[in-house]
Amino acid sequence: MPSNVGAFIFCDGPGSLLGIRTAAMAIRTWCVLSPRPIFSYHSLELVAHFVGRPELSVIADARRDMWHCISMSTALRRIQTDQLAGRLATPQGFRNWTKLPTDVETVSYNLAELLPRTIDVDLYHAKSEPEAFLHEEPSYVTWTPHIHRAP
Repeated sequence: MPSNVGAFIFCDGPGSLLGIRTAAMAIRTWCVLSPRPIFSYHSLELVAHFVGRPELSVIADARRDMWHCISMSTALRRIQTDQLAGRLATPQGFRNWTKLPTDVETVSYNLAELLPRTIDVDLYHAKSEPEAFLHEEPSYVTWTPHIHRAP
């Protein structure tokens, strides 16, 4: 029951924006009813530190032949498939639309196992409101109406 929760830990991505934003909305609603601390983390950063292999890059599909990529020594970034190099791993259960590169390891994403074993790593950040992680702010184009005519 949400009223019994003392704090929330929230995965802000990368992942399904709809799922992340739905979870964020639920947490914001519960915190309006009863304010509590909120902490966020990045899923791939959590996995990279749990596995603890500096040479390993953890990847997840970012669509359109792009990948979210992080290691223990590099920040989260988006890169194209042809830029992936070295030892690669992907969390178990993460979906991909682009074909995985060859020799990609599958590693655990069992939060009951991962969270307690990484609690002392600086992965969890206090937030006033949860929100989805975005590599960059979305840009929108304004549609200008006009009458379509044959060329």
